[in-house]
Amino acid sequence: MANEVKPGEIFDRDIEWDELVRFVSNPDPGPNLAVVYGHRRQGKSFLLDHLARRYDGLYHVAAEDDPRTALDSFAASMAEWLGLAVPLRFEDWKSGIEAAVEQMTRRSVETGRPALMVIDEYSYLLSGTPALSSYIQNAFDRYKRDRRGTVRIVLCGSAFSLMANLLSGDKPLYGRAALSRLIRPFDHRVAARFWDATHRPTALRLHAIVGGVPGYRMLSEAVHPHSGFHSPGDLDEWVVATVLNPASMLFQEHDRLLREDPRISHRALYQGVLRQIAQGVTKPGKIAVGLGRDARSMKHPLDALVDTGLVRRVEDLVFSGKTSYHIAEPILRFAHAVILPRLTQLDRGRSRLVWERSADVFRSNILGPHFEDLVRDWLADQGWARLGFPEPGEVGQTTISSGADGQRGHQVDVVMLDPDSSPRGDRVAVRLLGEAKCTAEPRSGHDLRRLEKIRERMRSIGKIDVSATRYAVFSESGFAADLLAEASRRDDVHLVDLDDLYGE
Repeated sequence: MANEVKPGEIFDRDIEWDELVRFVSNPDPGPNLAVVYGHRRQGKSFLLDHLARRYDGLYHVAAEDDPRTALDSFAASMAEWLGLAVPLRFEDWKSGIEAAVEQMTRRSVETGRPALMVIDEYSYLLSGTPALSSYIQNAFDRYKRDRRGTVRIVLCGSAFSLMANLLSGDKPLYGRAALSRLIRPFDHRVAARFWDATHRPTALRLHAIVGGVPGYRMLSEAVHPHSGFHSPGDLDEWVVATVLNPASMLFQEHDRLLREDPRISHRALYQGVLRQIAQGVTKPGKIAVGLGRDARSMKHPLDALVDTGLVRRVEDLVFSGKTSYHIAEPILRFAHAVILPRLTQLDRGRSRLVWERSADVFRSNILGPHFEDLVRDWLADQGWARLGFPEPGEVGQTTISSGADGQRGHQVDVVMLDPDSSPRGDRVAVRLLGEAKCTAEPRSGHDLRRLEKIRERMRSIGKIDVSATRYAVFSESGFAADLLAEASRRDDVHLVDLDDLYGE
């Protein structure tokens, strides 16, 4: 069963499908547990529904109901799975879980095949019945000792922090799971294929707006039929009709993302933090100043946004104590840079005008930071090999003091360390310095000169080894003649354009 062919309806997700098939088909007797989580619209339910169909499993999707109604809904799903004409009714969730595991065990023993149960949106059930994980633990341990049948349970949810911590050391299900799988958005190359974005500059801009979330295509098709992105004009029409259209579900997606996780209670504060980060204010102290708050008060909201997967905490790759925060969901950055500052105009139906007047903000506050993130992800994923490095090293960014006044610094967009170097170690070896600027003008020799000056500044700092450092210039708009000529004469200079970033 481990080589089960993935259903043709599932786009990409080969690794995730194979992992789930191996989990279900593992012949080890007794029950086993998997946790699948990630933000909404990633295709988790679609994937697990097909898995349950493949193995004739019990698939139940929970809703935000009171505990009694939620239990009756689970009993109805179980009765349908068993083919019962008479509805089931359980006294409480403890008896419901025990009955489900018992029925799955019987079916597995009778058929000689794995019995699968998927509980989707598990976090809804847990919020109404906090002891539910303990009930699953008790049933799990009981049938684990019996080792009868092959029972597989998958718990799935979109409350990111809750599901991510479901298996932590202080939780009832700690040590019970064989698989924990975060369903991530598609990367920029897969997303371009999914959206049929054949024009690469347009594919880049689309990814800067909605990232790799597959469910956004379905949402947008409800108001704008999809015909691919083959020119800049295709994106312009799509943005006006969808993301900037108050009637579109994508218009309010930024707010729904905050409502998704129970840790986000005072949304005004969190929206304020996100607004600051979207405007390029990434340091905790400066975020606090922008909101008129004490710096210490930023720890909780920033930690919560990181735990929910909406924001990434980024540590300087070379120096300790330099922390910044970046928005992880592109649509949040777009909302705070373009949508929310112009709500009045958008509500009056002026989407096209807003989009036209947002060109500079889009390039500087959205496209530029997104391009840098994409470049670093590409380098860590496959770019290191494409550039001829034998092994990958840690990839990130750093800020180097100018040395003149100790205040001003040089921001280095892309840094890759030697594989043997630990980030922020006593001594680090830098293997690559990169400049990633998404501008309308081709990058020139000026960018290379800047990297060379930064390398010399690093050389003067005792802890940094730059003896084997190479350079990389990343560009959306190509390269000027002087840079092309110099790169052709040198083996330590790499020029990377969109064809490289989007090539397989």
